[in-house]
Amino acid sequence: VGAGYNFYFIVATEEGYWYANNGEATSTASTWVDITPIGGPFVYTQNQNITEAWSGTVPVFNDGINPPMFWPEVEGTAFPDMILYSNLIPTNIAD
Repeated sequence: VGAGYNFYFIVATEEGYWYANNGEATSTASTWVDITPIGGPFVYTQNQNITEAWSGTVPVFNDGINPPMFWPEVEGTAFPDMILYSNLIPTNIAD
C-alpha cells in the first residue's frame, strides 16, 4: 500500500530501471513511473533473482548485486524514488 492507500505493481527491467504502476493513468501521463534508485540503472538478466520483504507499508528489495533498496512512503509523494541502503538517513524522509 503506497501513499494515499494505493496498491502498486513494481517491476525491474533487464536494463536496470525500476517502474511502479498504481493503475491511475491519465490521458497525458503514462501508467508506469520511473522509480529507479539514485546510482542506477543497474544491469540485470532474465535469471536474476530479486527478493523482497516488507517493513510495514515499505517494500525492501535485494537484487544480490547492490545493497538492499527500499521504496519509502513519503507523505504527499505518490511515486518517490527507491533508495539504496546506506548508513546515512535520507533527508527526504521525515522523523
